[in-house]
Amino acid sequence: MPDISNTNGIDMGDIASINEQDVPSGGGTATTTPTFTFDNSTVYLSQGVTITNTSSYTNPQYKVVVTAGATTIASVVSTDSNITWSDNSSETGARTVTVTADEFGDFVESAAATNTYSRSDLNFRYYRFYGSANGTTASTGWNGFYNIRLYESAGQSGTAHPENLTSNTSGEANGYYVDTTYRFNSTYESFKAFDSSLSSWHWTLSVPSASDNFAGFHFDSTEFPTPPTILSLTYRSYSNPTANYVLAMGSNTGAFTGEEEIFHVFDQTSQTNNTTYNVG
Repeated sequence: MPDISNTNGIDMGDIASINEQDVPSGGGTATTTPTFTFDNSTVYLSQGVTITNTSSYTNPQYKVVVTAGATTIASVVSTDSNITWSDNSSETGARTVTVTADEFGDFVESAAATNTYSRSDLNFRYYRFYGSANGTTASTGWNGFYNIRLYESAGQSGTAHPENLTSNTSGEANGYYVDTTYRFNSTYESFKAFDSSLSSWHWTLSVPSASDNFAGFHFDSTEFPTPPTILSLTYRSYSNPTANYVLAMGSNTGAFTGEEEIFHVFDQTSQTNNTTYNVG
């Protein structure tokens, strides 16, 4: 489209108003460049950024673009200051994250802020899902766990782990051992977190300690000399849990005394009904 610089010999830049309405002169001030931190220091299935200079804006919109080489892994536009995305791409190498801001009323998008992170394979031997009050440490707020499944392909597809369990020991012949240490009563047995049923669940109501407030299993080393690499997972949460978050943790020793890693945090703070959460 041509740039009209004058009409009938009148320089358009000299027109201040039309029908007594101001005419924008173009250009304008660029939005302040955002600053951000990463949510996770080690990345398995997801990553996020938190905008740290939100006080610089009134009505901002943020854009996050994640690339690995020539491949775009994610592109997210949001008004939220915490922006997350899935990363189960098979692309190797560092991911470059580019964040820009666009303040309502500004005509020029901000300069880009960039940083990089690397993705690690999710292939722990032991997995636990802990109830948490603050999103960082386990607590005693109860949680109802349905249908926890770890998948070898993206999009909740491919081989699922563990297999559908029918008792606390039914999966042991195929290398799946339930490690859960507490259940409210026998109606809410430990294996029901892994039985694929949407009408029964494992419940940690009245759990006595934070260390027992989890659903967990591990891969036996005989059947699984090398634990499978996980590219996606699903988890369904019962009703309105008093645990605001669920911490998905992995360990290669099973001790869970500091060596474990949190590979995803499920935010349940707004949950009021049974809700399914998918990652990857």
